Amino acid sequence: MEQEAKVHERAFEPGTVLFEEGDASRDLYVLLSGAVRVTRAGWEVAEISEPGAYFGEMSSLLGEPRSATVTALSEVRVLVVPPERLEDFFGTTPQLALRMARELARRLADTTQLLVER
Repeated sequence: MEQEAKVHERAFEPGTVLFEEGDASRDLYVLLSGAVRVTRAGWEVAEISEPGAYFGEMSSLLGEPRSATVTALSEVRVLVVPPERLEDFFGTTPQLALRMARELARRLADTTQLLVER
């Protein structure tokens, strides 16, 4: 009998890599406490420290390999949402779904603006 994946909390020590660029993992992470660094091709692209912030959404939503590496900068607590639980999770936390939709729309608008300016 296969065990059903569940939304769960995890803790990471400073310096721990939560996932690496190119990984096949697809969990969504919601930051509960601490700070993480996001790097892509060895370059820092973001530092996330706001409780309630999310990361790993691109792989989770698109089913593609990780586009960046995420490393704990401090003791970190996260909520881990397996991809098969996303619909249920967003149904119970619609404010996070709306926040994510707004952030993804902002990223698209920023990228579109950059392309237009070229």
